Amino acid sequence: MRFGNNNMNMQQMMKQAQEMQKQMGKIKEELAETVIEASSGGGMVTVEMTAAYELINIKIKPEAKGALKDCTETAKLIAKCAEELGTAGRVLVRESGTEPLVRVMTEGKDFAVIKKLAETLAENISENFGVQSVRL
Repeated sequence: MRFGNNNMNMQQMMKQAQEMQKQMGKIKEELAETVIEASSGGGMVTVEMTAAYELINIKIKPEAKGALKDCTETAKLIAKCAEELGTAGRVLVRESGTEPLVRVMTEGKDFAVIKKLAETLAENISENFGVQSVRL
């Protein structure tokens, strides 16, 4: 086995991965500014949306299912995040009805802000009830 060049290859791979992350960040920012419109029923329903959202699923302990609604710490944090977004976005936190999972979704115009808020909420829920977070 040769290990001499593997270190260099690993460094190159890490550099490429970092560049890809930067490119993905730029693409997400561009998508956040793009408005998509769709209509149905001969124009009776029209939806406009951007791709500026962050969705994180938090797997919770099965015995913690239903406890989210009673956690005042998490409720206060949700309200604080919603207040920070104001009318320019929204925060949605809900338990799955079929599996031990809590979904955290934030929407808004500034992707960096909504990502930070979603991660803060996911961290809080994971600490209080969770096992791990899964980003979608």
